[in-house]
Amino acid sequence: MKISVVIPVYNRKNLLIGVLNSLSKQSLEKNLFEVIIVDDASTEDLKSVVENECVKLNLNYQYFKMEKNGGPARARNFGIAKARFKIIALTDSDCMTDPSWLKKSLPHFENCKVGAVEGKTVVPDSVAITPFTHQTQNLTGGRYPTCNFFFRKGVAVFNENYKLAFREDSDFAFTILTKKLEIIFDPALIVYHPCLKATMLTPFKLVKRYEYDGLLKKRFPYYYNYCLDRVNIGKWTIGHLRKKIYLTFILFFILFLLGVTVSTDNLLFVTPIFASAYLLNILMHLKAIAFNSKKIFYLPAIFVLSFVIPFLYLFFYTKGLMRFRKIPQVEMV
Repeated sequence: MKISVVIPVYNRKNLLIGVLNSLSKQSLEKNLFEVIIVDDASTEDLKSVVENECVKLNLNYQYFKMEKNGGPARARNFGIAKARFKIIALTDSDCMTDPSWLKKSLPHFENCKVGAVEGKTVVPDSVAITPFTHQTQNLTGGRYPTCNFFFRKGVAVFNENYKLAFREDSDFAFTILTKKLEIIFDPALIVYHPCLKATMLTPFKLVKRYEYDGLLKKRFPYYYNYCLDRVNIGKWTIGHLRKKIYLTFILFFILFLLGVTVSTDNLLFVTPIFASAYLLNILMHLKAIAFNSKKIFYLPAIFVLSFVIPFLYLFFYTKGLMRFRKIPQVEMV
């Protein structure tokens, strides 16, 4: 079996050099895999970088540049269509692959019931993770990130309604599962995905992505409700914990305002309830407290995460439900 590695990229030429270098160190013979770089209409000159690096590293490669930026889902579909081999590996331009990443994936596809394989995605500088960083981590499976995902060509395509790098990976995986194919997790397939630089604007940029929850929920209501964003707390597994805390906080805040509006005598009753919900919201962002105060002011950061972001989340989540309300549900095969 041979593998086609598909990498969508938009600018990031310095990071792209890193992932190409890691692929050149694979233990799998170089004649058994190819690297397909899909440039999603970058403003940087990536073509010369890709050509120089791939020739220098002796990688079999294909490079394509999209005429118009259409998002990673569209770029991946384009790269998959151009792939010469039947097994597709996905990773991102800001990742580093373990030397055995490709070789260890192949035995899984000897089982015809396996449609896809997800590997272990590690944040190498995990101490740097805060609510103001953006990172992808998958240590136990079930998240299906496309920075570390293998599948048989033809089992599914990415839904190009996802214009951002969010939920398109879950949508893709759920499409495979509806066909009664297995997606297995192998912790030996390791990809390192470092944190992106933290800024005060990061939470505002990330919260916009939740508009696509409306699309995923409409297409796969069962998988969305019961198989997404599962958090283990002791013996309990809770789905969509972040959403539940945000919505609880907003509900109690509204009750607080209504109680005060009706009569100030209600303060003794509604204030503890609201304070408890707000404290729970703050506790969810404990890492913000430990964040380097020299980079981001402490109090504004806490206020943004615990008060502003929940309302923005509700706005974009509701917007997505309305925007994609006419999208049909995907049926099980």
